[in-house]
Amino acid sequence: MSFSFSGPDYKGTEESTFPQARVRNIMKADPNVKSVSSSALFLVSRATEMFLEHLTIASLQNVALRKEGGKKTIMYQDVAAAVRERDELEFLDDIVPDPITVEQLEATRAEYPLLPTSTATEAAGAQPAAASTAGAAAST
Repeated sequence: MSFSFSGPDYKGTEESTFPQARVRNIMKADPNVKSVSSSALFLVSRATEMFLEHLTIASLQNVALRKEGGKKTIMYQDVAAAVRERDELEFLDDIVPDPITVEQLEATRAEYPLLPTSTATEAAGAQPAAASTAGAAAST
């Protein structure tokens, strides 16, 4: 069984730009996959290439010519905008969130503290864990 792609870039090509061994290892990382045929490996590699090309083109639509010698540079905010604006990329919302400012990050950390800061620990009169263990070891 042979596969062909109708796109002009993929006619007659049988090679992928991704390392086949690495793609096979990623596919076999699933415990339900025992082996991977060469045609399935080729299709997954090509589909991945085509997805990355699509994401790149969608991101480039958000890129203005930057002051880097007139070169187009895709930045995080361009990819995030493409994910936010395109329905077919909606599944990436959790992986590629909108960029936030430092002020927004600090406000979020204040509202939802993940870990106590060192100043909060010192203000509460507690010693850092490393110092309290070292002190206990020295007193024994």
